Amino acid sequence: MKEVLTPEEAAELLQLSKYTVKDYARKGKIPAKKVGTVWRFSRKSLLDWLSASSATPEFREYTSQEIKEFLAADRLDAQTAEKVSRLLKREL
Repeated sequence: MKEVLTPEEAAELLQLSKYTVKDYARKGKIPAKKVGTVWRFSRKSLLDWLSASSATPEFREYTSQEIKEFLAADRLDAQTAEKVSRLLKREL
């Protein structure tokens, strides 16, 4: 099994398009190295990244109470606080 992968091989491993893999590499979203003018990927680094990124969700929903606490800590001006309060009431 190859340890160093081309963008096409990395794309197959991750089940993504090679364009997405290159874009993620440019943006630093996945572990990669530029060797001259070409991207190369470590199989182990990609698999480690994949297992770590799937274990932790990127987003979570906050409760109304948590939102109220955030807002209180931010010390919003009265007008902005009122707008946020109205939005929260709509969503509840």
